[in-house]
Amino acid sequence: MAASNSAIRSEGAELLVQAILMLEYGVITSRASRNMPGYDIIAHNLKNRTDCRLSVKYRKAANCDGFRFTRIDDFDFFVGIIGHRGTVGAKSTAQDALADMLSQTFILSRDEVQASVRVKGKKSFVPRKCVQVDERKAAWKKILDFLKVCDPMPQPSGPANGSQPSRRDRSRASAAAGSRR
Repeated sequence: MAASNSAIRSEGAELLVQAILMLEYGVITSRASRNMPGYDIIAHNLKNRTDCRLSVKYRKAANCDGFRFTRIDDFDFFVGIIGHRGTVGAKSTAQDALADMLSQTFILSRDEVQASVRVKGKKSFVPRKCVQVDERKAAWKKILDFLKVCDPMPQPSGPANGSQPSRRDRSRASAAAGSRR
């Protein structure tokens, strides 16, 4: 059960990263082939034909030791997601508070990963203390700057910023003017 649970969570982490980039910043993303060992997601800027390769890793426990890599030179950015579902060795339960379940994302460039990596044989390891730094928390701007996305989300238009009022507002105004006559 543990292996399938881990696979579900890692796939969910990839979908979370895709959702944030697409919904919050309007960046088109695609999943990389499973044969690509160094990255999981490709973010695209179609206007200037720039692509960004993202490696996504998830750890459910807030006190995890860190992240393991097989390759540290095939991605542009690493997105580490640290959940709050218990501690290492303990199982999470349905009674865990929802506020404690919300995961945190940390974004590191390839250079930042390479600077903090510890090599053990063929595996590379980045400790949690090197990842869990405030400047790296939800630092999506690093990816947007790499893709050269200028204005990720335009401001909504409405009467407050000088645009035309909505049809509902115009009908309310005309009904109010008609009742005054």
